[in-house]
Amino acid sequence: MSDAYQTVRIADLVIDLELQPRIRLDIAVVRTYMTALEEGAKFPPITVFDVDGSLVLSDGWHRVEAHKQIGKDAVEAEIREGDRRDAIWHGIAHNSRHGLRFSTKDKQRALERLLTDEDWSCNSDNALAQVVGVDHKTVAAARNRLAGAVGTKGNSQRKGKELGNSQPDRVPIERQQHTRSREVITAYGKALDALTEAEGTDRVQTEIGKWWAQVSGGGLVKFLPPKGRR
Repeated sequence: MSDAYQTVRIADLVIDLELQPRIRLDIAVVRTYMTALEEGAKFPPITVFDVDGSLVLSDGWHRVEAHKQIGKDAVEAEIREGDRRDAIWHGIAHNSRHGLRFSTKDKQRALERLLTDEDWSCNSDNALAQVVGVDHKTVAAARNRLAGAVGTKGNSQRKGKELGNSQPDRVPIERQQHTRSREVITAYGKALDALTEAEGTDRVQTEIGKWWAQVSGGGLVKFLPPKGRR
């Protein structure tokens, strides 16, 4: 990933609220930044992702708004290569650790985004907890809550069918298999969390490395999440 710093026009930024890591902007923070800018303060560059030639805002929402409010038409930015999902992931991970602290609702929003994504939801509770800045138990609770909501919806659909709903319940076998695969992966992640907590990360990595050497015929390797999981 190549990084670059440069001054970009605010009008050229793609400011998509769907990518905003927080529930909303904090007006008090924007006003504080406005005052600081007017007094000559220098802020860290915002982060944008070059997505097919468009500069998609990922981090720096309050800074951008403060610049706009005092009439500035440009802002210093760090430009990264990636896609919209990269912009969302970075926005959540960075904002959970820097600047204005995530509110409870911000954390809920972030967790829902990660847990409703087919790839991101396969990460363990511990891994997602580190990204959002919460306890792994909070992630587990959110995962169970979302799973329960899906289950409730499914029960409602089945009940409707029993009451004479004229539309058949058409669920392709591929979708059923995919759902089962996600359940297995989620269970594996929880089991790995529990094992790591009981035995320690180094022990688990060593044992997985030995197992891999046996099944693959290769040398010992240090266990890392599969490519595509962050």
